[in-house]
Formats: sequence, C-alpha cells, structure tokens
Amino acid sequence: GILIFSLAAAVCIQVFLKAHDLSQRAQELTQAVNTCATAAEILRSADTQAQALERLAQQYPQLERQGEQASAQQAQGRLEVRWQSREGLTQYSIRWLDAQGQQVYELELEQAEGAEP
Repeated sequence: GILIFSLAAAVCIQVFLKAHDLSQRAQELTQAVNTCATAAEILRSADTQAQALERLAQQYPQLERQGEQASAQQAQGRLEVRWQSREGLTQYSIRWLDAQGQQVYELELEQAEGAEP
C-alpha cells in the first residue's frame, strides 16, 4: 500500500511541476506578445522613423539606442527593436528576450514614411 501511495504521490508532484512550468511559460509569452504589440503600435503611430524612436524612448525611458537597433532592459526580460530603412520604407523587427537572453517572441512591421497609421 505504501509503495503504491508513494508512486502516486511522485506522479502527482511531477504533474503539478509540469503544470506550474507551463503556466509560467504562458505568462511569459503573454507578456512578450503584449510588450511587442505595444512597441509596434508606438512605431506605427509615428509619421517618421525619428518620431517613432522618440515615442518609443518616451514609453521605455531605459531605451538604449546603438546604430540601427535599440533595446530596453525590463524586470522580466529585454525588448529589442531593429530597423532598416530603404526608399521611404522602414522595416522593424521587435523581439522580446527572456532573462536568459532566449528569444520568446518576435514581431515584424513595415511602414512607409509618412504613411497614415
């Protein structure tokens, strides 16, 4: 009887640990999607790339810009935005990385200079 009870308890503990892990990963993904979507809306609402980056810096005061990329460290991870402009079109890549630096989510956005949001 004790052996069966011990085995059942061990299985239950593994199931609970797996459920907890899945719940944490789902919360992390939700945060990543929300953060990237917020950044995309900020970028999309601007008329020019300079204005877009200025608005992004207002939303994320810790934003550090270097060349054609910017990043902001958050408590649970890091937001990275990269862009490339050609012939009036700016392509953005918005990524969320977890605390270990692993990519959780990426969103790509293209916007024509001066386009209506």
